[in-house]
Amino acid sequence: MSQLLMVWLNDEVQLSKKVTSFEHDFSNGYLFGELLSKFNQQLNFEEFSNKDVREAKMKNFQLLEPTFKTLHISFHFQIADQVIKGKRGVAMQLLYQLQMQLQKVNDPHDVMMHAKTGKYNVIQPLMVIRQPKEQFDKMEQDFFLQKLNERNKAQKDVNLEVHLGKFTTFAIQQAEKERRLKIKEETEERNLKEEMAKDTIEQITKKYGIHGGLELKGN
Repeated sequence: MSQLLMVWLNDEVQLSKKVTSFEHDFSNGYLFGELLSKFNQQLNFEEFSNKDVREAKMKNFQLLEPTFKTLHISFHFQIADQVIKGKRGVAMQLLYQLQMQLQKVNDPHDVMMHAKTGKYNVIQPLMVIRQPKEQFDKMEQDFFLQKLNERNKAQKDVNLEVHLGKFTTFAIQQAEKERRLKIKEETEERNLKEEMAKDTIEQITKKYGIHGGLELKGN
């Protein structure tokens, strides 16, 4: 299946970049957008960014989510996160599903137009989601982006967590060091008091010639 997909992408669809690794080449979402755009299914492809920075990836996959949904392909935030992180086989499975769906929406008589326009299916527009569902779809898209952001934190946040983690570890170590030092000081103080009390008793015993111990009575 992987070889057939490679032939389809590189020889038939002819993306702007030759695909050599599904995991690496599709990890930022840009080529998914380009593929869909060639079949006239991603009408906002100009909003995509071919960069490997977090912000670009989040935006690209946010734009892809409603298109996958329109094509009846499961594309929840866990799948997007796996693609971003290059989990083996996930991008390939999505591409296989896309190939099946795009072949359905493509008019065979329109294929020849690709040589002139650079796009397949130039007549059929992106299917429009019905108006009553727009508010619900917006909520789903917001949830998708929120969860994807949670799983792919900004580098500055990651750096801050690492820094705070080191500080927390240092603070715990210092607290433990102080606890042990306090126990040591309390033990030494108790031993000193016991030693002083013992010396006092011995001095009184010697001074008054008391034998057999000293009994202290209260008034």
